[in-house]
Amino acid sequence: MKANVICLAESILVFQAPSTISKNASERPRLLVCHDFQGGYNDKASRRGYTFEYWSVCDIFIYFSHRRISCPPVGWNTAASRHGVKMLGTVIFEWKEAMPDLSLLLRGPNDLYSPLKPPLRFSPYYIPALIDLALAKNFSGYLINVELPLDLGFSVSGYTWYPDWLRPTSAAQLDEMQRNARRLRAWVALLRAEGRRRFAEAGRDEDEWTVLWYDSVTREGKLQWQDAVTQENVSFLEVSDGIFTNYTWARPSIPKIEKPDMPGGPSPVETAIESKEVQAAVLPPPPVDDNPHPALAHTVGMLDRARRARTEAYIGIDVFGRNCWGGAQSFRSLEMIGSRHWWQRHLSTFGQSNANSDKSSLANLGLSVALFAPGWTWEHAEPGVLPELKKDKKSIDSSSLESRAQPQRRVWDEFAELDRRFWAGGASTSFALSSNAAAEPHSFHQPLSAYFPARAPPLPSIFLKKAEEACVFYHTTFARGSGVAWYRSGKEVARWQTPSINTDSVLAVSTTSKQDEEAIKKQKEAEEDQARAHVLVGWTDAGVSLPKADATWPHPRAFWLPTAETEAQSPARGVALATPVPDKVDALEPRASVEVSEDVVWAGSCSLKVTIPLSGSGQGRLFLPISWVAIPTTAGGSEEMVIDATALASLEGLDTQRVQVALQLVDGSIHTGLVRTTEASDTGDQIWTNIRTSISIPRGLAAKSTLHSSMSPQATVGLILEFNDSTSAIVMHLGELYLGEGSSATEAVGTASAGSDDVEATIEKKDPMVITWPDFAPAAHFYEVFLEQGDGALGSDAVKRATWLGTATREHSRTEFAAPLAAIHTLLATQKTGTIVVKPFGSCWQGAQARCTLTI
Repeated sequence: MKANVICLAESILVFQAPSTISKNASERPRLLVCHDFQGGYNDKASRRGYTFEYWSVCDIFIYFSHRRISCPPVGWNTAASRHGVKMLGTVIFEWKEAMPDLSLLLRGPNDLYSPLKPPLRFSPYYIPALIDLALAKNFSGYLINVELPLDLGFSVSGYTWYPDWLRPTSAAQLDEMQRNARRLRAWVALLRAEGRRRFAEAGRDEDEWTVLWYDSVTREGKLQWQDAVTQENVSFLEVSDGIFTNYTWARPSIPKIEKPDMPGGPSPVETAIESKEVQAAVLPPPPVDDNPHPALAHTVGMLDRARRARTEAYIGIDVFGRNCWGGAQSFRSLEMIGSRHWWQRHLSTFGQSNANSDKSSLANLGLSVALFAPGWTWEHAEPGVLPELKKDKKSIDSSSLESRAQPQRRVWDEFAELDRRFWAGGASTSFALSSNAAAEPHSFHQPLSAYFPARAPPLPSIFLKKAEEACVFYHTTFARGSGVAWYRSGKEVARWQTPSINTDSVLAVSTTSKQDEEAIKKQKEAEEDQARAHVLVGWTDAGVSLPKADATWPHPRAFWLPTAETEAQSPARGVALATPVPDKVDALEPRASVEVSEDVVWAGSCSLKVTIPLSGSGQGRLFLPISWVAIPTTAGGSEEMVIDATALASLEGLDTQRVQVALQLVDGSIHTGLVRTTEASDTGDQIWTNIRTSISIPRGLAAKSTLHSSMSPQATVGLILEFNDSTSAIVMHLGELYLGEGSSATEAVGTASAGSDDVEATIEKKDPMVITWPDFAPAAHFYEVFLEQGDGALGSDAVKRATWLGTATREHSRTEFAAPLAAIHTLLATQKTGTIVVKPFGSCWQGAQARCTLTI
């Protein structure tokens, strides 16, 4: 793109028919998550902080901050891609100080102004750079957020208007604002078109490129949030891939659309912070109203007239509840949008259509959702110091507001519990919220996952290329993006220590010091930082976040199966229809529990702990769903597909010979097969067992296992547990789960191949020291790096002699690792030499490694 400017008359993109733009629109509503975290992701990697873990219900993630351009960091981008979530950056212009930059964007760096007279023109100068950034950093587009009036100065100069006769609100000024709106529309249209073209040239799907518009400025160039799709903002939707509507639609204080009966609501100040008494009140779910909210009805009408898919409108919900239903009451906004009703009508359950299951007209809306600032579970007022309204309920104690503004020091476990309740539902049996935090204000009537079905993570790209060797297509250890330790083969290889500081003394800062105000402020910030490091001991790395047990939250939804004496199934195929027995299910489910355990871990940072009391249940078999997995139905030419499934578990109260891995298809059928168990590791406290099952499924049946026509085939992977009269309870730690392509149902199940020969790594001795290697296990989630000292190879017996350096998840490339040179010198202070060993993460990559000798 060499042109300095483009005339709008030459830009046919602006006038492209909406039906052409939206021809590939999705058939289902989507969930967009836009995370405005503390003004921009400032927590340190060396302490435990916020990470997003519920990727399976999210379709688009917007990395949002208040910088001009927000580029997703490597870890967040990797986690999103791993779970099949589209990651977008942000281009934002807000407040008056952004006016010069927006003017520069539209006129380009080579002009000081843009001519007033026709032809109207704009500059494409910065568009290639934005696309280059997305290609280089591997994200998929941008949210365009322009939150200032398009009063960009005389001739888009970015400076104050002149001469004197051009005063504010003059006809000339208003006309120029409209012209700037047309320039901005043309710029957005070109960004979208060029991005699609460049992605196609780079060998990527052009539909991956996405440009979303935020509901802010209007066609007249005014900053007027519409809270809906209206005549004022639909022209920006026409040149983009979708619109993110402002979030005050649910309880607006001022009507914003043409409907005169728009319901009013409390002022933003009164609803922003509620008293403990109000929060503690258990509010019933709102009744189903067959009449959609006027803002939503208006949006649907505008979309239909514009020939745009309804799913391209992302209805905003602010989790902080700024003049809308947010926080624990976010479900109220979702009920009005009708997300649950839409899915109840369109979701396939046990192979049957539910087209007539929901009679509510809300099921017809089909609108997507944009969830803004879900970091509320981490950021909102510190437990026990929620600001209270005065008795007259009309004003807020200013001292309470000041306490709200102070940096929070919530313990990480409390955040994890609130986040779990918000997204997945249920309450932990191992952690209770403090009494001051008041669990009742956080009694979520419906979690977010009740409104959007979980999707399986996509098949690895290397698997889709169909390499000759078998390939693992699903792998998880349920790892979160933060933790306090790291494990390998059931043994702890690293643990983060609590700083030796006194949190009571470091916060006692004398206000009578002779230091100036700025110095005192910096001192307080430093000491607060120390206190946070004490409370949040651990690490944060979104890049190690792996698929979760999304088929078993908030508590195991187990199915009782027929016993061996009564079931009518084919032993060769192992197919049984999951038919719950009401009396047993009712007795089992309320007492079963599932937790993320950081005490008993096989690999990474955590495991999945499942507890099932069985006292008095007698002999039986049950199927315990664990996670949604994608099914590779197109590979091979045979009618039967074979999946080799392996679970590594530590069990109490159950013979491992009575456990097998199984897959449940959408039609309800459960498939299992030949089982082989071997002891994987005995760490002294825990015995870990490999449970390997070769599962054969008819390929045609697997291809039909879809929840919705827009979704790929998927199934739930789980465990079949068989117990006898003497079994009082089952306690299981599931440490790892992986599935790979097999060749026949009678072959022994093995580990994935990534090449058994050592691969050469290279070292660049600078500070930091950079280690690189070829991508010899492309289907692995990431690599681990060790420094081995002494003789012998790095294996389960030698890991004590090897120092774990970290995971290759923070650098730009998955095949490089940076380590401080001083730390390496300290480790090699005695022997002066060692071997860098790089291994793919997970038990499924036995024998694959890269090695390089290091000498100082």
